[in-house]
Amino acid sequence: MDTSKLIKAIKSIHPVSDNFKSTLEEIVIPYNLPKNHILLEPPTISDQLYFINRGLAMCYTQCKKKKNVEWFRKEGQFLLASQSFFGQKSSEQYIQLMRRSELLAMPHHGVERLLVLFPEAQRLFQLILLREYGQTRQYGIDIKFLEATERFEKLLKTFPDLDRTVPQESIASYLGITPQSFSRMKRER
Repeated sequence: MDTSKLIKAIKSIHPVSDNFKSTLEEIVIPYNLPKNHILLEPPTISDQLYFINRGLAMCYTQCKKKKNVEWFRKEGQFLLASQSFFGQKSSEQYIQLMRRSELLAMPHHGVERLLVLFPEAQRLFQLILLREYGQTRQYGIDIKFLEATERFEKLLKTFPDLDRTVPQESIASYLGITPQSFSRMKRER
């Protein structure tokens, strides 16, 4: 199991000891999963924190059979339903893989072990949560102040081939517009 990308991502957030890295490698579980695999669905409690070694994931909620896309994550990013994982309560979110993906999973009990054994783990997971919060907050600001075309351009800078991988309806949902408006916007682009 290759944890080099995970260790590099962790070090870019916060320095960790060699003992932390060794313990992390003991608890990590590798997964190779197919496109469209559902990692999490309501009312399941999220018991894994994932790192995407390779792949793409989407998080959404469902209300009255309407999919409301909240975020996308790609290679090199962490993937979690933070309220469910850290609060150990039922998730309201779905997490779906949009490509065949290689994931490294850290079970909840393993993360708890890291938090107890290593002081740097507390700061690391705090910073991971702050990143999640920052991304969510930025999305709220973008929805409020940017035009749909600007939001789409910004999305494509982060996820260059998203519109070739993810269904138009899901991208439209993320942008806060109808699929018809998204289709028209793409034609005019």
